[in-house]
Amino acid sequence: MFRIILASTLFFLLHCSVLAQTPGMIVQPATGTGPSIFDPNGDGYVSQNNQGFISDDQTESEIPFTSRT
Repeated sequence: MFRIILASTLFFLLHCSVLAQTPGMIVQPATGTGPSIFDPNGDGYVSQNNQGFISDDQTESEIPFTSRT
């Protein structure tokens, strides 16, 4: 029983880390007019700098937007 729980836990933890993504990083760049729209400064991030989103994606985005409530 312990082995099953351990194996399930390890599988879950490894699976979650594989699906993780760096916040604000563009993994697969768009082609055509997409790069100029979503990445105005061309650094590969949609955040204002290459640190990604630290606390608030709305205020740290290169593109000004407001959220819908």
